[in-house]
Amino acid sequence: MTSDYKKHLYALVLAGGPGKRLWPLSTEKTPKQFLRLFAGKTLFELTIDRVRKLLPWKRIYVGIVGNKYKEIILGLCPRLPPANIIVEPEGRDSGPAHGLGALYIRKKDPDAVIVNAAADQIIDPEKNYLKAMSVAAEYAYGSKMLIAVGVVPSYAHTGVGYIHKGKKLSRISKTDIFNIDNFTEKPRSRIARDYINSGKHFWNANNYVWRADVYLSALRKHAKNIYKWLELIDRALGTNNEKTALKKYFPKVPKISIDYAISEKAKNFAMIIGEYYWSDVSNWQEVWNNLEKDKAKNAVYSFTHPKNLTILLSAKDNLVVSAGVDVVVTKVKGLVIVASQKGVLITKKEYSQDVKTAVSLLMDKKATLGN
Repeated sequence: MTSDYKKHLYALVLAGGPGKRLWPLSTEKTPKQFLRLFAGKTLFELTIDRVRKLLPWKRIYVGIVGNKYKEIILGLCPRLPPANIIVEPEGRDSGPAHGLGALYIRKKDPDAVIVNAAADQIIDPEKNYLKAMSVAAEYAYGSKMLIAVGVVPSYAHTGVGYIHKGKKLSRISKTDIFNIDNFTEKPRSRIARDYINSGKHFWNANNYVWRADVYLSALRKHAKNIYKWLELIDRALGTNNEKTALKKYFPKVPKISIDYAISEKAKNFAMIIGEYYWSDVSNWQEVWNNLEKDKAKNAVYSFTHPKNLTILLSAKDNLVVSAGVDVVVTKVKGLVIVASQKGVLITKKEYSQDVKTAVSLLMDKKATLGN
């Protein structure tokens, strides 16, 4: 292998759109990746801080849904070139989002290898993450392989995908690279328990690395209904018709995740094991996992309003988040309680994944009532 990949290394940070599972704090105006939940920084800033240790600003690209978040991003990262913000007219999920980012980056550098990062993850220690990305980039640059990172599961998580490790393919800098036997997206509890006991299944961290041209080739082969529209956009990049083509064709792309579009079909997928703590902060259970707790395992967080009071009496194993209101919690266990002036959420921690469905029902009801 060679170090030539470093001259062609880029990052694509998918900052997406609003996330309903962290309602009522995550909203259309301020989605979860722009909330200051940890270390006084947003999840987006923490992600950018990581990739900045690999790359200069000019080789970092950010994908977002709609222009409304562009101002937020430039406010958080004033040194990011505005031209490096790729705006999707409509959200079409991760499969097309990765494809659109690959188009723009390939236009800049036909030999580009891309570190793909999601803007809603906690990763520690960073040095292990950076090593994993460097190894994956080196291998991807010199091969026709798509690379995924698998993280050793710590519990039977049903909200993430799993990777089944196959045979060893190579070794770089004391890091093994394996073939992938298969991907499984969000299994049921019983299957997830079997996976964590197998020693061969890993959480899919959505930390992907690949050459831009290799990913686009995978779309052309396995997701023709995505690629045909991206190809029309590609022809317009760098011309006066670029914005028109993007607005015209991208909404026609099917809405599909990378898992179903590519991962479960492609045979040229390899993996490395990420030796770091990883948390996809996609629900309130994961927020609780990453906050400090008292002796009764309660995590309390006063969001943007440190003077608000939260009183707990004989309460155990809860997450209590307040934003602009006082909260009193007494004699309950295992709950998520989020209280703000925009709404109140109460659920059992283990059902945090279901918040998205409930909030969708709320939004539909409000729309029906004209609110």
